[in-house]
Amino acid sequence: LALYRDIILDITGFFPFLFLFGDQGAGKSNFVNFFMHLFGEPNHGISLLNSTDKGFSRSLTQRSNALYYLKEYTNAIDKKTVDIFKTGYDGELYTMAQKSNDNKTTTLEISSACMVDGNELPTSEAALFARMIVLHFEDNKFSDETTEAYKTLLKEKENGFCNITRELFKYRSYFEKQFKKVFNEVFQQVKSVINAETELADRQIRHIALLLTPVKLLQAKLAFPFDLDTYKDAVIENAKMQDEMASDLKDVSIFWSAIAYKVADPYGDIRKDIHYVKDPIKKILYIKFKLLYPCYTDYVNKNKLHFLEMNSLRELLTAKGNKTFIPNSSQKSRKVKSYTHSALGSCYMFKYEDAETTNGIVIDDVELAI
Repeated sequence: LALYRDIILDITGFFPFLFLFGDQGAGKSNFVNFFMHLFGEPNHGISLLNSTDKGFSRSLTQRSNALYYLKEYTNAIDKKTVDIFKTGYDGELYTMAQKSNDNKTTTLEISSACMVDGNELPTSEAALFARMIVLHFEDNKFSDETTEAYKTLLKEKENGFCNITRELFKYRSYFEKQFKKVFNEVFQQVKSVINAETELADRQIRHIALLLTPVKLLQAKLAFPFDLDTYKDAVIENAKMQDEMASDLKDVSIFWSAIAYKVADPYGDIRKDIHYVKDPIKKILYIKFKLLYPCYTDYVNKNKLHFLEMNSLRELLTAKGNKTFIPNSSQKSRKVKSYTHSALGSCYMFKYEDAETTNGIVIDDVELAI
């Protein structure tokens, strides 16, 4: 994909980042090192902790259809760097004014693929996480077979891996002619299979299709050490795991997680009939959003999560797309979303399910001990 990045971006309008997540000693650095050798002698990578956002951006414009290594990601990186990742997914980095008397601007564009590594998942924002394909490096104990395979790769690396790169470049024109058609076919096939089993966002399905397309295109030209179906199952399974993690990063889920955290805190100050009322017959939870909002702000600050101001979060909680929100049907003509409860006064209603293992409830897959 890296070698054909310009073709892919032109057709799809996106190109995700590959994020390598795991503890030290699990093999991330060696994984990166082998791939970097496909492009000649590897550099030491670009540190996200020690680079300014502009220096980082300009570094990503210096090579085309190659591979950059961005290391030491943490959720403490500044907002501008996060924004560069988000716009870089679409190929652009940022736009700046030219030093002239007119209105001309210059747009910096990222021109190569990127591998990012870190000991923290990129969870500061759901939008950032959605632009990554995450690989988990969980095992730091290796079998004899794995160790021998690693030694073989080390020997081959001494001779260089650029012969592989040259071989792949032979099929560039073939790839360019066939990619759009095959990508669209794979996307539709994968979407129909996944929708029959579970729900995945279209973006995740596109990522799956993107990873599958070059193998499907080139399997008749090259001898891969795996068959397409085995590879497809692994890619889909990885995407499902990532989607489960992504659901915890949605702003609405973060709000309910904050409430769950405060409810479980013996020193918390969430009180029945003041902050909420639970109707076990109708399975409705009534909440005073303004009183609960400080719990949310405290939670996101402690966990370094993406922060939404009060009105934005309220709009998301009470949006039509939020399946747990219950609009006030009696106020439809006035478009008032709140409900007047005899004990709480003005509040919002949410439907819940009873938790299977406790006396609590579940809203948006978050369990609350209420």
